[in-house]
Amino acid sequence: MASLRAAEVSERDLQIYVDARLAEIQDRDTDALKSYQLLFKTHADSAALADKLFDNAIRTGDMDAALRAARAQELQGVVTATVPLLLFADSIKRGQWNDAENAANLLEEKSNLGFAAPLLRSWINVARGKAGKFKIDDPREQALLNYYSTDQRIYLELAEGNYAKAKTMLDVFVGMDDDFARDLLIRAAPPICGAGG
Repeated sequence: MASLRAAEVSERDLQIYVDARLAEIQDRDTDALKSYQLLFKTHADSAALADKLFDNAIRTGDMDAALRAARAQELQGVVTATVPLLLFADSIKRGQWNDAENAANLLEEKSNLGFAAPLLRSWINVARGKAGKFKIDDPREQALLNYYSTDQRIYLELAEGNYAKAKTMLDVFVGMDDDFARDLLIRAAPPICGAGG
């Protein structure tokens, strides 16, 4: 079993692993997750097993299991691109701003999504009651951040109560006939209308 050290694998563990892999192949993610969770109890130091647990937990929507796997990956220093995002979301949910900062730093250092770290830090500032202070100095040099932060910049303005600015930014999306634009306009409408916009 590639994901566990051979000396530590009992026949029982090997059978559980085979069952988990078979369940994955058959798209029985819930069964696979149960097997990986069972193995993880005694092999929490296996980076490959943590990765399997994380993937199956995300597919089944089990955020507790995904967080356990993400924290194990973080401790092992083997971090997939999305792990810091999950850690960030959990930290924000719990109001743990320092943990959220650590997750943003981890994203920047270890993930190919590191370009989004300034955006996450802006949300931390807003959550702490400070100004978001998010800006893009040169959209050409920060093209990925510019592209993927379009909606977030509007949400940051809304979160800070800058309804007029958010409304001006939304004008670009009026009349666009795609799901992204519609979703953005629908989500932004209540706070803008509530503010008399």
